[in-house]
Amino acid sequence: MVSRGCQSTLQVPLCPAHRERCHLRTVKKAGPNKGRQFYTCPRAEGPAGQRESNCGYFQWQSDRIAQLKRKAASEAKA
Repeated sequence: MVSRGCQSTLQVPLCPAHRERCHLRTVKKAGPNKGRQFYTCPRAEGPAGQRESNCGYFQWQSDRIAQLKRKAASEAKA
């Protein structure tokens, strides 16, 4: 079962370009997404095209949770 309050290592996505655990961040800017959490590439910003730089990976945490629930449901059926 996936819980919003529990952040296990297995639930944190890996950045597809670097295969490193993503950082979980929270929207602080005023607006409809304020307080919403999301994952980003763990690398620091840098010049575009450099492998060592941030690749721009982004995923809403709510989308990640839904993805994990779908995966668990399909595995339970198998």
